[in-house]
Amino acid sequence: MRTLSIIYDEIHTKDFDINGQIHTFVYDFSYSKHVQDPDLKSLNDGYYTYIIHDNHQLRVASLCEFENGSKHIQMIPGTAIQYTGGELFKKGNTIIYNLYAGLFRNINPYNLKYHNNELNALLQITFQSHNCPNIIFTDQPIINDTHFIQNGSWKLRHFNHYYT
Repeated sequence: MRTLSIIYDEIHTKDFDINGQIHTFVYDFSYSKHVQDPDLKSLNDGYYTYIIHDNHQLRVASLCEFENGSKHIQMIPGTAIQYTGGELFKKGNTIIYNLYAGLFRNINPYNLKYHNNELNALLQITFQSHNCPNIIFTDQPIINDTHFIQNGSWKLRHFNHYYT
């Protein structure tokens, strides 16, 4: 499996459209609310981001408002070899993961022509070694920023690091 080619910007940002105005959020690389090598069956139901690193090690972070603390780039520090990152949704005894999300790299290891089987094997082995319940794959986004903003789950006043 190819490792990630991570691009560390001078400053990591993401733009969000909030009530028709674009807000640029700034993320602190050193701030993360991840859990290292969790028991996936014991995770609370909800949305998560994850990275797989080193020898099938797993980091997950419960989705935070505007992803602050749960961005993939925030979960990377302290890892030696990063393989992939994505998003998942846990409900009951099922985890739905999106293979096409959260991937920050120059070369996409999930490339269907060359790496799809390899990446699926990596995910299966890693998730199963962390006591994963049933796994379902989707190629649709699981974490929808616009939905969380529009339904009021994410409120601008709860985030301190942004530019307008």
